[in-house]
Amino acid sequence: MSFELTFLAPSGTGHFLSTPTSYHWSPSLPTPVSQRLLKSHPSDASPLSTLFHLATSPSNAAAYFLAWRDTAGGVWTESAGLPAPLLAWLKDPARSHLADTIHIALSPKPERFFAVSSAGHQWGHVPPELPGHVEAMKLNAGMWRENQTPAGVSWGVGDSYVILCRGGAHVVCSADIATLYPDFRQDLAEKFKAGRHYSYIALNPMVAGQYCVVWKDPVEVGWKVPGDMGALVKEKADEFIANVEARKKVSSATDIALLNQATRLAEQGMQRSAESIARMGDIGTGWTTTYRRYPGSWDSYI
Repeated sequence: MSFELTFLAPSGTGHFLSTPTSYHWSPSLPTPVSQRLLKSHPSDASPLSTLFHLATSPSNAAAYFLAWRDTAGGVWTESAGLPAPLLAWLKDPARSHLADTIHIALSPKPERFFAVSSAGHQWGHVPPELPGHVEAMKLNAGMWRENQTPAGVSWGVGDSYVILCRGGAHVVCSADIATLYPDFRQDLAEKFKAGRHYSYIALNPMVAGQYCVVWKDPVEVGWKVPGDMGALVKEKADEFIANVEARKKVSSATDIALLNQATRLAEQGMQRSAESIARMGDIGTGWTTTYRRYPGSWDSYI
């Protein structure tokens, strides 16, 4: 997981915030989930090492889906309180080895959900416009349009929603998003106009206007949440952005060093080739050659 904020019960006022280095949650997080995170689960034969996905219900503190990798490399899922059609979809053998690709959105409405994995998607009791929106994202041949492969859904209040897409270059919003989440809708319009892509979007499905969105290249976190939660989000967002920038610097320095080494090796190889060709000219083949290093450096391409 990267930087993700999940709105929890009661009534969307709780939170679960995950970053690459830490987890933070309010008491309303389902107890088995907190036990997994704290490695204190009573049957913890598969201690959590990497959290892939957590889905919770903002209206039912006992409902959740958890997917993780344990310390031995095994991949596991655990759930409770899920709608029967979703549970059947999860138990399909086609998804038995795809736990790390599953994304589930549970709604305040108990039977409403949207689930997606690399082996397809499923939904239940969704707003009537949503299936048509999903179908419109397909080409005639049944393939997804460019940048429109569904990656999940974020539910808003009532029947509002945002369909997320892989790559973060496209979303499909229900018609009432602009009214219910005006700041979020404006943020989307401005960032897409600038050619930006998102990595995460979450609406508060119990409180209109509240949301969290993470943008890529450069990384940026936007949110509108209550004061106490906002202070935590700001603190962790600042840490997250600082860590991303630090990794970029290390990566750039490593890339430059590797490219410089590759350039030196290439030049040495070209020089040896030039010397071999020159020797061939010396023995009367009639070949001549000129070796020249083109101006510029690899740095200009980074």
